[in-house]
Amino acid sequence: MLDLDSSARAVGDIDPGLLLAGEVPRLVDEWELVPSLWNQVRRAVDARRVSGQFILTGSAVPADDVTRHTSALTA
Repeated sequence: MLDLDSSARAVGDIDPGLLLAGEVPRLVDEWELVPSLWNQVRRAVDARRVSGQFILTGSAVPADDVTRHTSALTA
């Protein structure tokens, strides 16, 4: 729960790949609060070539100055 866990957000800002370590499926709530996490998930999915590894959920609305993407990814 990245919206509640400031330590997890800090880790994600330093090394977002650490948030993906552990058992799968890995649930990451409010993933958009660590924007670099998206690329880490995409790379992990491509490298592992296994379906169902990550569940990304979120509800926060990013500020207008934040780069946005469609979030379309089969993980």
